[in-house]
Amino acid sequence: MDSRNGIGGVSPSIRIPMTMENAIRVANGEDVELEEAIRILSSLAENS
Repeated sequence: MDSRNGIGGVSPSIRIPMTMENAIRVANGEDVELEEAIRILSSLAENS
């Protein structure tokens, strides 16, 4: 994330598994990482 030619950046602390379902979603043009980030942030906002 946020690297320059693969050098530097920040490693994510939450990883989205590349399951068959997620691979199909990516192939269909869905942004799986963005959707998961929104879901996690929404759940954090609900719990605060």
